[in-house]
Amino acid sequence: MGIWFAPGIKANQWPLDPHTGYPLKHSFTLRLPEGYRTDENAFAVSFFAIAVDHNDGGPEYIEGLEEALFAEQSPDEPLFKPFWQAMQTVHPSCKFAADTLDCYYATLLLSEAEFYGELCSPPTIIERHFEDDVCVPEWLVEGGRVAFGK
Repeated sequence: MGIWFAPGIKANQWPLDPHTGYPLKHSFTLRLPEGYRTDENAFAVSFFAIAVDHNDGGPEYIEGLEEALFAEQSPDEPLFKPFWQAMQTVHPSCKFAADTLDCYYATLLLSEAEFYGELCSPPTIIERHFEDDVCVPEWLVEGGRVAFGK
């Protein structure tokens, strides 16, 4: 599967970067060999990563957003509410992980039907009103080809 579009999910299931609230970039999806499939919902795995332009020795971030997105209840801060609400609909198999630089990644296990399903474009960017905001990742503006240079 190509960069940018993700197979078999809906836009509201796309994982967000917990530091910025922007969609993580779909990097690849792999069909798993039969011996690696743990159940019928593990036919393939999709990998999502931080935007390259948001990682120069560590992630850019919005102060407090990460904690708000992973909170059990909707945050008190009104600016964080739409991001928290979006995280409630992320694909049910989504697992987030952070590397040693604290950059986030996400994986989704897909069923066979999802793997062969329609390709999905990233979700619409949630309206933002942060005082010290992070710029929109280039791949959301110019497409996935920016990963290969301009």
